[in-house]
Amino acid sequence: MIDARRMEVFTAIYNEKMQVIMNPSAVVLEENTFSEYLDKGTIIFSGSGSSKFEKIVHHPNASFLLVQHSAANMITLSEQYFSHKQFADIAYSEPFYLKEFFTPSITRYDKKF
Repeated sequence: MIDARRMEVFTAIYNEKMQVIMNPSAVVLEENTFSEYLDKGTIIFSGSGSSKFEKIVHHPNASFLLVQHSAANMITLSEQYFSHKQFADIAYSEPFYLKEFFTPSITRYDKKF
């Protein structure tokens, strides 16, 4: 969970094999936000937005793990890909935005004096 301010987070749910259970999305947190998934089993919530959810959820299958992420966490995986000469072609990569970019409209007043 990545904190997106107020009671919103950017999040996804993966199983133990890193298969997508819930696609990445922007979610407004409420007590029962993930109840359909929690009713099926334990979910470990982590990330900068998980502390918000921990304060409001009371489901017995909700577990929380404080993990500090950094680029250093990618070293092992990066070394494996590098040693197998598996390189990503990033020439045409682009950011993945979960939400539309919002810009407030600007009102222009043309006054002749």
